[in-house]
Amino acid sequence: MTHTVVKEKDVNLEEYPFSSEADEKERIKEDISLTIGDLHGNSLKLFWILVKQNALKLNPIDGRTPKQLYERFVAIYKTPADQLTKADLEEFNRILDGASLNRLAMLRLIGDELADRGQNDYFTLKILKRLGDAGVRTEILLSNHSAEFLDNHHRGSLKKPEDLLGDENARSMHNLGTLLERGLVDSEEITSIVKDHYLPALKAISYSIDNTVQPPRLTLYTHAPVGIETIRSLADLYGIPYDDSSIDRLCRTIDQINERVHQDLSEHSVHDHHRGFLEEWTMGLGSIAIPHDLPLLRLMWNRGDVDKQMAEKPGEQQSLYGIELPMQQNGYQLALVHGHDGPSKKIFSDDKEVTDETSYLPNMYNTDNDLGKRELTGDFHLVASKDTPAPLALRQVPVQMHAVLYRLDEGLRTPPVFTAREWHQRFIDAQLAEFARIDNNQGMSSAIARSKESLINFMSIYQVPYKKGEDIVDFSMRVAESNRGYASRIETFKSQSIQEDKTIASDNLARAALKDIKQFIETSDWQVGKWGSRTKIEVNGKMKPIPGHLYEIYKKCSEAENGGNPTQLMQSIHGIAEKALQPKFKLFESYRERYQSTMEVYKVIERDTRNLLKP
Repeated sequence: MTHTVVKEKDVNLEEYPFSSEADEKERIKEDISLTIGDLHGNSLKLFWILVKQNALKLNPIDGRTPKQLYERFVAIYKTPADQLTKADLEEFNRILDGASLNRLAMLRLIGDELADRGQNDYFTLKILKRLGDAGVRTEILLSNHSAEFLDNHHRGSLKKPEDLLGDENARSMHNLGTLLERGLVDSEEITSIVKDHYLPALKAISYSIDNTVQPPRLTLYTHAPVGIETIRSLADLYGIPYDDSSIDRLCRTIDQINERVHQDLSEHSVHDHHRGFLEEWTMGLGSIAIPHDLPLLRLMWNRGDVDKQMAEKPGEQQSLYGIELPMQQNGYQLALVHGHDGPSKKIFSDDKEVTDETSYLPNMYNTDNDLGKRELTGDFHLVASKDTPAPLALRQVPVQMHAVLYRLDEGLRTPPVFTAREWHQRFIDAQLAEFARIDNNQGMSSAIARSKESLINFMSIYQVPYKKGEDIVDFSMRVAESNRGYASRIETFKSQSIQEDKTIASDNLARAALKDIKQFIETSDWQVGKWGSRTKIEVNGKMKPIPGHLYEIYKKCSEAENGGNPTQLMQSIHGIAEKALQPKFKLFESYRERYQSTMEVYKVIERDTRNLLKP
């Protein structure tokens, strides 16, 4: 397996993950995907992982260090829901909004992130929103605990939720209900996060592809341990042709399943799909395997050890159980990453070769661990990978597009803040560079040393004497305090620098946004109508048809890579999106349907760029 299992022993979630600044220097790369096992409804576990893996960087606020901010979140997290205050929630949001997020190829949550034994789903949902706003692509696997949250959300009963798990086993959801009941959290805010960030990220099955090995490897990701038998049953349930004759065709089958599951979950309660679900199967004295003909339930609840026993038990029911996951088929390798079943060392306690990721088959890997389930201490592991993630579904593209433009807007609205001393340092650096340039032009050697002397002599005209050995920045600050003329010069420098910084930041942020938009166009599947499209782009050596206005946007993105002004190109893209949204001629009214899949994308681009970079 090309994945790397990242392990941490004796973790304490109450402690800041880094013992020194040196530990924080290594930053994850943008092409890394992280797959995190069961969160057990514990937002602190998610927060700790994101900080530890350098996906989220806490920034100082009001003089408080990242360590102090982390410890403050721990205190807020541990506060009982009936004792939390509005000020606590506001402070949590300030800490979260003030953090920086590194770009990941993918953040994948194996499940049980909501409605579990943790403290409060409010914190988890807000973290997911922050990730989405920052453009961190996130996938969440449908799971048994989170299904209870979705069911209550669908029925509008989150204030006083009901579930099949029991209050303690779904404590995080019940504590969110307490905040809603107390009026500390607005139900519309939760609905908005679920609609805009949670549901678009939700999948029944995820996958990634590694083309660097031969034969290529397809890795599947599900909450509970299952195999291709469950994919086959899901396809049959939804009337989708099942085809695993190649990686691409099996992935296409999975994509169609995910779209149908997403559609169902948007329109119905999760429990509507349990079809034969019996509470005693999963609760109480023990668990029982879920047969193949209940595939959606099997994805959320199947227990691999019991499933294996049922598959080996003689009788006519034997064929309804068992995990089918060949090491290789039809010219490609297969692997599965799952959670749900508990730590491997508890399941396979008699096996001397057990590792944290051991599972039922050699090509299966378990990500579940007990950290954060009942205790805030313990061992932990996750899976890191450079595999190619699944392409964005069309419903996900508007969300990701908004995240790109939100990040651009956020960057422009929150310029870096400098202290008075830092401004004087910048001014001195600029003046030293200018004096050095003058001295160099005059053919003088030791330009920097002479320029410092020249600058001190120049500053002395403001009638404030220089103290021998004094730091030149301290001298500058002392001159500004005593002389209005010099202070005015510093203010003029600040105004000019802020404008210059804004121009540079606009160009850099816009260039990054254009790069992301170009990538979305390349990696997303676009509907182009029954006769296809004349406008095509080349992706990985193949010509890909895309809608005409997207092609125009794509060309503008490409111009940025060839030296075009990114700010002006972003404004041009706004005009293209605006044009795309204009009504079509009556003659083409009957063919308008082919554009519907991209209309939401055009709406996002037009709305989010309307005033973004205009002078």
